[in-house]
This record gives sequence, C-alpha cells and structure tokens, in this order.
Amino acid sequence: MAEGKGPWKSTEFITAFVFLGSLSIILASQNELIALMRCCLSSLVVFMAGLLHNCTPINPEFIVTFSLPLVPTRLSPPACTRGDAINLLACDCVVYQSHGGNQGRFNSPDFPTPYPPNKNCILYTFIGEPEEIIKLEFIEFNFKMPDPSGRCVDFLRVYNTIDRPEVNEYNKHDMEFCGSYPSIQNTVYSSSRSLVLEFHSDYRHGKPGNYTGFKGVYQFIDKRKYITSGHRLEGKHCTYEFYSNSTHKKGRFFSPFYPQNYKPNGTCRYNFIALSGERVRIVFKNVQLHDTASSCRDSPDVIKVYDGMDSSANVIGLLCGIHNDEEFISTGTNLYVAFTCDDKNQKQGSSSSSDSSGGSRVVVVVVVVVVVVVVVVVVVVVVAAAVVSLLTLILVLLSLML
Repeated sequence: MAEGKGPWKSTEFITAFVFLGSLSIILASQNELIALMRCCLSSLVVFMAGLLHNCTPINPEFIVTFSLPLVPTRLSPPACTRGDAINLLACDCVVYQSHGGNQGRFNSPDFPTPYPPNKNCILYTFIGEPEEIIKLEFIEFNFKMPDPSGRCVDFLRVYNTIDRPEVNEYNKHDMEFCGSYPSIQNTVYSSSRSLVLEFHSDYRHGKPGNYTGFKGVYQFIDKRKYITSGHRLEGKHCTYEFYSNSTHKKGRFFSPFYPQNYKPNGTCRYNFIALSGERVRIVFKNVQLHDTASSCRDSPDVIKVYDGMDSSANVIGLLCGIHNDEEFISTGTNLYVAFTCDDKNQKQGSSSSSDSSGGSRVVVVVVVVVVVVVVVVVVVVVVAAAVVSLLTLILVLLSLML
C-alpha cells in the first residue's frame, strides 16, 4: 500500500475522523414560594456577574460562587425517578466566558488538597461566542471509585450538547466521570457555544477523603475550522464529493460531529475527483477509532480507502484504532473513502489531509532527471578522454626530448 511521492502540485483535503427551558411551578406552600424567590435571586446574581465580567476585560474569567440555605421543596416526579435528587436551587456556580481571553484553567474545590464532602452541586459553566465551541482537557482526575454496582458516588457530569448555558433536573447528562485518570476521556468538546460540568460529592462521607478531584484547562476555539469544504449530496447526511479545478486544489473534510465523538451506527462517504493527469493524496493526521478486534478487517469502526471512484475499487488502506500521519495516494484521478461504525463505544475520529497531484508532471520530472544524468555522464567521459589525450601527448614530447 506504500505509494511514492513526487514534486507535484497538490490539492489538500484536511480530514478529521477519530472520525432555563421552560419551568412550570405550582405553589403549594409558603416554603415553595420562598424557594422560588431564592431561585430568581440566584439567577439575578449570575446575570449581574456576566455584566460585571463584560466590564472587566483584564480578568479572563469572572467567578461567582453562592450557596443559599436550602428550603425543603417537593421535587418533581421526573427528577425523583432519575435517582439523583439534586435540587438545582442549592448549586454553587462558577462561570467562564471567552471575553478577554480564550483559555484558562479550572479545578475542583480546594485542589490539590482533597475535595470536601457534602457538595451537593457545583456547576462549572463555560460560555463562548456564537462561532466558538469549548474544548476541555483534564490534566489530573482523582475521584472515589464506583461502588460495586458501578454507580458513581462522587461524580463529574458533562453536559456538552446543550444549546444554552443552563441545566435543570430534566437535562440528561452526556457523560459521567468518576474514578481516576486515565480511565476517563481526558478531552471533551462541546457541540455549541455552551458547556456545563456538574460536580457532586456524597453526603455519606462524614469526613474528607483522600481524593483530590480534578484540574484541567479550557479553550474557546473557532468551530468554523471544522467545516467540511466538499459538496454534500442532496438528501444524504454524510456523503461528500470533492472536485479539483484550477482554483480549488486544497480542502478539508471531517467525520460527523468532529471534534466531538462520532455518533453510533454512522456511515460516511467521501469521493475525491481530480483533473485528468492528476492524482489524489490523503494524509490522516490523527485517527482515534474504537477498536476491539485484532485486525482492522474485523474492526467495527473502520476507515477504508479505495483506489477508485467507489467501493468496488481496490482497497489501499484500512485504518482502525489509533494512527497518525497515514498517507495514501491514488493511481488515477479518483479516490474513495468510507467510514463506518457500530452502536458501541465511540471515539473522536481522525484528522487528515489530501490533495490532487499531477501524475503527468511526475513523468516529466523523471524524464528531465534522466536527461540530466546522461548529460553529466557524457561530460565526465569527454573530460576523461581529454585528460588521457593530454597525458599521452606529454609522454610523447618527453620521449622525443630524451
């Protein structure tokens, strides 16, 4: 599957695989009315914090922390049936915004010393600009291990597919982490400008444990750099075509939802069409696929590269698991990439690049090189003959003189 390289002009396609809503309240007692008033006051504090932050560009993050005495209220049945009787009126809030700085650090309470028990709910809210998404990378992670049933007693929940920077008891988390690093997914991306982390430590501890919690870095990044530059076929969710022309020689394409994890049971097709006399090159910069098989031929999540216009062509590349800088070059003007995954665990996908190259130009270069070599050989032979003739003449003259 190895292909040669040539000094041809290229067309690159950079790929990436690894490939308050509404709230209805029925007031049944004076206590619930007081709780509602506290909720409104809490929201006002968070709102004012955002305004103050906008007026303080020197500080890249404005952190608001408040904890109101919890007035006993009746939780709604949906919240109770979820088994996580968390009353969001008791949440502390930490807010990070991209105004004034696009990156920073975040951590659990009292880090690096052990986090305190009985922390019912701390919300870490990240808010970017409309064209931004959030990237979180955990540097350290140390929580209490799950109980024998696999349930996380202390946990960090991730809400990374929300449209607005807010959650309530009806929001379902996308991920839940506990235990220790590196058993967790250390890098998380949001699907929009908002992401929320929910930290909880169990009330049954009674005293602090030896778990230090988490430390990480966040970054607000431009989501437009993850837009596929090819033409998506009408009526197809993930089928793209890429055409080489006189003005378009480079581009990018990505797996679904990249840089987030790809979704289960996904199928994507990418067809690259070069001009006559050109070839197509693809370089997979970073591949992260879920892999449970000993061979890519048996892997449920796989990228296949075909040397032609569809899946009937010869397979010149199979990628599964983790790969970096894998390059494939077509022999003709077409190259076809297919990505499939099952309904099990998903990874980030991959990032890659490809280009259309002039095959005829490669032939011309080879011919030029051969001609140059022949000329050099001829020159060397002529010079050598001249030197021999000169030496012969000198010897003849010396013999006559003697």
